[in-house]
Amino acid sequence: MFAVGLTEVVCVLVIILSFFLAFLGRPAVLATWALLVLMFGALYTHYMVGDAVNEMGGAFFGLAIVLIRLYTMDALWQAEIKIKV
Repeated sequence: MFAVGLTEVVCVLVIILSFFLAFLGRPAVLATWALLVLMFGALYTHYMVGDAVNEMGGAFFGLAIVLIRLYTMDALWQAEIKIKV
């Protein structure tokens, strides 16, 4: 549990710092994908333990946030590509 929590915290810090430090662009993308895998793992773990759906709310919310981030990153990159071309 400690390793998963530490990984989540490090990934979130990388993502937050990437807004201020330009050289963290690629690590932020990797951190977002790592969080996606962790959120799917959290949902799977809750399911295997037999938790009710209302107890999985945190994992669903985290997954939704990561998916929104991935969608907006792609949209921003597409806009950036159109501007450069």
